[in-house]
Amino acid sequence: MEISIEKVSNVNIIISIIGQLDMYSAGELRKEFTTCVEDGAKNVLLDCSQMDYIDSSGVGAFILLLQLLKNHSGSHALFGLNELPTKVFTMSNIIRLLHVFPDKSQAERAIFS
Repeated sequence: MEISIEKVSNVNIIISIIGQLDMYSAGELRKEFTTCVEDGAKNVLLDCSQMDYIDSSGVGAFILLLQLLKNHSGSHALFGLNELPTKVFTMSNIIRLLHVFPDKSQAERAIFS
């Protein structure tokens, strides 16, 4: 898995997740989520268009992000969810907590405006 972080402003960031998010890589993502929020990110846009796999450890990383943002009065949006991650989020019932948008422009409008 690769993670790319783009700082749009002091409080707006875009995190791109590339590859497989599994028990071997979820710890790195949790660390990045924690650092970003503790460094002041309030609005996190997650680009999942290149995330082709996620397991329960990856779901746990997303739950951590939701908790961090809630504790810091932040918000999130996801876009580009592929079929397998969508199924995993649906089966784990976290999909109802996620703000999922079909494309980047809609997700940006939802949290960056």
